[in-house]
Amino acid sequence: MKKETLLHNLVLSFIMIVVLTFSSSCSNDDFFSMDYDNPNQSFATYISLGNIKSGSLTAFQKEQFKEAAHRFSCRLVFEKDNTISLIEGTTAQDLKISNNLFELFNEVIDLWNEKPTTLIIKKANIPMTKGGDPESTTTRGGNVFCDIAANTIYNIIVSNGWTLTAKLFHMWYFDNRCSTYTLTYQEWTPIATYSNNNVGTNYQNNSFTYEGYTYYQKSLSFYNASNDLRFALGTSTISIDYNGYAVGLSDFYDFNAGDRSFINETLVSIIRNIGDEGGFPIKYGIVKP
Repeated sequence: MKKETLLHNLVLSFIMIVVLTFSSSCSNDDFFSMDYDNPNQSFATYISLGNIKSGSLTAFQKEQFKEAAHRFSCRLVFEKDNTISLIEGTTAQDLKISNNLFELFNEVIDLWNEKPTTLIIKKANIPMTKGGDPESTTTRGGNVFCDIAANTIYNIIVSNGWTLTAKLFHMWYFDNRCSTYTLTYQEWTPIATYSNNNVGTNYQNNSFTYEGYTYYQKSLSFYNASNDLRFALGTSTISIDYNGYAVGLSDFYDFNAGDRSFINETLVSIIRNIGDEGGFPIKYGIVKP
């Protein structure tokens, strides 16, 4: 029997959408059967935690992983204080997933419950209705579990005060951004300061012309910059004028900013394996046409 729960007003509408989206899939065992000789076979045969955390899953294994996470999502309950729990008595055997995946998913819930907050819902790339409104605001594939992992990462970034990192991550995951983002002048200023101090003297090897003037491009690492620039940019292409001053930047954000030691590897593995793999260009100022 499902335990009764008082739902917070801020998440009530979300839960209603999730229930409507999941109602058929969560009650249909056929939805969960894969192309195995034995549909009840454990995912452990195909997916190891080592491969999950290294991001080396095949496309088929990623689909298995998404399905296992979806089953787990169907049994989640949102409490009044924004904590999340499993329906009482749920086991790996009930969900027909391996024990190691069950423990991995529970670890993410534990990380969320350490600092619960209002859940941000991923915008879905779905067709528009005649009225111009999305037919649904549920996550891609109805996978609430991926949203929980992404929210936990986002909250860690915000709590550290890394404003640019938080902004780019939010646009990448929650907004499904694919169009170019132009940095603001305020965001560019610390980038220019760091670039001017680290561009060195050997920068005139890769030139380009812009509006009749000659500029240069150089790949510059931000791993020794502030943590915000380090995790937001990693390594970017900087445009430099004749005097050696940074006048532009081009980069591509795809949540691959190098060292993510500030984030639990489990969270990163979830996003890598069931999150979007796309990204969007970043630019500022003068860049190579």
